[in-house]
Amino acid sequence: MLDVYRFVLALFVVQGHLLAGGAPWLAWQAVFSFYVLSGFLMTLVLDQDYGFDSGGIARFAANRALRLFPVYYAVIGLTALHIALIGPLNQLNAAIALPLTTPEWLANAFMAGLVGVDSSQLTERRLAPPAWSLSIELLCYMLLAVYFAKSRARLLFMFAAGAGISGAQIISDINRSDFGFQNHYTVLQAGLLPFAVGGLAYFYRHSRLFVFSSAKLSILVLGLFLNFFIGYWIDFHKYVSGLYVAIALNLALVPVLFAEGSKRKWQVLLGALSYPVFLSHWFFGTLAAVYFPVIPGSFMLFALASIGSILLGL
Repeated sequence: MLDVYRFVLALFVVQGHLLAGGAPWLAWQAVFSFYVLSGFLMTLVLDQDYGFDSGGIARFAANRALRLFPVYYAVIGLTALHIALIGPLNQLNAAIALPLTTPEWLANAFMAGLVGVDSSQLTERRLAPPAWSLSIELLCYMLLAVYFAKSRARLLFMFAAGAGISGAQIISDINRSDFGFQNHYTVLQAGLLPFAVGGLAYFYRHSRLFVFSSAKLSILVLGLFLNFFIGYWIDFHKYVSGLYVAIALNLALVPVLFAEGSKRKWQVLLGALSYPVFLSHWFFGTLAAVYFPVIPGSFMLFALASIGSILLGL
C-alpha cells in the first residue's frame, strides 16, 4: 500500500498547485510526507541491499540517479524546447523560464543548488518548478548513505539536529504573518527532521505499534485529514505546525503501510507514476491552459495535467 500512498501524495501536490479551490497546505504536508517515506525507503535499501562500503554507496548513488534524472531531463528538455522554439510557459508559474546565469543553468542541470539554507536562495528560474525539493532529497540521500543510516543512534542525532533547527526557526519567525513558512519548507535543512524520522521508522518497523490493522490505518488516515482541516482555522498550523504533525503521523503510517505488504501490479504502477506526476504537472497544466479552452484553476486543468503526467510516466 505504500505505492498507492505515494501516488495519492503526488495528487495532493497537484491539487495544491493547479486547483483554484485547492488547499496549498495539503500539498506542503504531502511533500513532508514524501520526505518521511523517502527516509524510510532509503534507509531500508542501504541497510538491506547496498551496504555502507564505498562500492555499496556508489551503487546506491548510481541507482538514485537512474531513478531521478531520466524523467527529470525529459521534463526540463521538453520545457526548454517549447520556450526556445514556440513560446513562454510561465503563464501559470513565473518560475518556468530559461535560466539566465551560469549558476542557474548548473542548478537546473544537476538539481543540486536549487535551494540553499535560506529561502531567499531558491533558484528563481526552474524548468521543472517542483525540482527544488529534489535538491533536498539528494542532500538527505547523501547524508543517510555516508553516515546517518548506519544506526539508530546516528539517526537520533540527525533528528535532534533537525528538531533544533526547526525549533530555532519557529522562535525566530513567530511574529511574521506566515511564521517564516518558507524557511521551514524551501531550504536544505527542511529534510533533516523528516528523513531522520523515516530512517528511525525503518529501524523500529517491527515494533508492535506498527503491526498492520485496518483500525490502525483508519485512525492514522483520519489523523492526516484532521491535520489538513485544522489549516482552515489556524494559520500557524497551516504554515508551520501542520508540517511537523504530518511528520509525526507518517512516523507511524509509513511502517504500518509497509507491514501491510501488498504488492499488486497496479499498486506498483501507481507508485512508479507518482514521481512523473509530481515533477511534470506544471508543464502539462500550462500546456492545457495555453492550447485548450481550459480555465486556470479548474478541475479540467487538474485532470488534463494529471493525465499528461501519467502518460509521460507510462
